[in-house]
Amino acid sequence: MTSELQQETPDQDQAVPVDATPPKRLGMSTSVQLLGIALAFVALGAVIGTTIKTLQGRLPDASSQPFPGASNSPYGFTSGDLAPNFTVETLDGKIVSLSDYRGKTVLLNFWATWCPPCRSEMPDLEQLYRERKGQGFVVLAVDLQEPKGPVADFVDRFGLTFPILMDASGEVAERYNIQVLPSTFFIDKEGRIATFTFGAMNRSAVLKKLEMVKE
Repeated sequence: MTSELQQETPDQDQAVPVDATPPKRLGMSTSVQLLGIALAFVALGAVIGTTIKTLQGRLPDASSQPFPGASNSPYGFTSGDLAPNFTVETLDGKIVSLSDYRGKTVLLNFWATWCPPCRSEMPDLEQLYRERKGQGFVVLAVDLQEPKGPVADFVDRFGLTFPILMDASGEVAERYNIQVLPSTFFIDKEGRIATFTFGAMNRSAVLKKLEMVKE
């Protein structure tokens, strides 16, 4: 094959060294194309990074302070908002409303028997309830759309003594915009939301949240 950079044709018996012809330099158009592709990747990376940060900013913070504002709250409330009232049947057949507990500090917990984090926090919630119920503290555990049978079995197995509220229709969870189980609201004696958390809590986490509730 004739080399473009050689002016004379070598003899047929003379082999042309493999590296006799230096690699061709990229033309201007090829360089521009590669530069454009590189810039496109950089721009795409920036867009992805911005999107991730935006999504992260929308995720609720499990270690939240009192609601910084409705726009940052996964539940749509601001600290000091009145907790939405509701009326439901308890596991033992009583009809109760959230407003019945006005004058008490309320830990309003949304849970279900099939939820492992819910199961893990129940012993600590029960212990704190027994210790503080004489001090105007109550735990209201709102079961989300389960039959009474499995809930009663769960309550017996864990020895729970605080009120179990049956949200059979899911209406209460909808009012509180529940997206994650367990989710817990801390409500002051005036019926106002002080703070919230989602995910399982232990004793120390509950006590820390209770410090944010106005006495």
